[in-house]
Amino acid sequence: LDSALGRQRRLNQVGETITSIATPAAAYSLRSLTGGDPEVVNVRRSSDNNETKFTVSQINSGALASHIGSGNDGFVETWYDQSGNGNHATQTDTGKQPKIVSSGSLLTQGSRACINFDGSDDCLNKETYTQGALSQPNTAFAVAKLDVYTDSNKKIFDGDVATARNMLNLNPAGNGQFSIFAGTVRTTGEDADADRHLLTALYNGASS
Repeated sequence: LDSALGRQRRLNQVGETITSIATPAAAYSLRSLTGGDPEVVNVRRSSDNNETKFTVSQINSGALASHIGSGNDGFVETWYDQSGNGNHATQTDTGKQPKIVSSGSLLTQGSRACINFDGSDDCLNKETYTQGALSQPNTAFAVAKLDVYTDSNKKIFDGDVATARNMLNLNPAGNGQFSIFAGTVRTTGEDADADRHLLTALYNGASS
């Protein structure tokens, strides 16, 4: 079966690109999903607010951390969409930009670079990419991890400000569970306390 896990394994092991196995509306990662070396983030340096774009190889080679410099933090202003549709996620409010470098060191989960949201107000936006532009049915994939499990739900994706909308979130119940919201909340029974956790959500109206 060409399942979500199967597709991820193909990306990991076979080297296919995201566009060769799917036709996504948007795709965000610090890894290359295209088979090349795309620009994936535009990062603001805390010391002087300088903004610079970085490719996958520049992140992994240490060029990003070196540019940010010892003792400085790096914040993501733009996370570039690798689908080719130009649905870049941005944040111009410096107080809401998630961190990718802390005190000169690249943030990681395991051995992979990661973007850290503060759990309070950090977010990246695509203002016109709302529920109206995200028609049913659709599928969403995310890899994320909760730092703490005692606070309110943490959104991974939120399609709109309306009541009935497509949303993925990490739920602090237990050790942190994945939930999806498409008019009705559906929570997995699986704890999300692993190093990284893969979530797949399928939206298809009442049969989601």
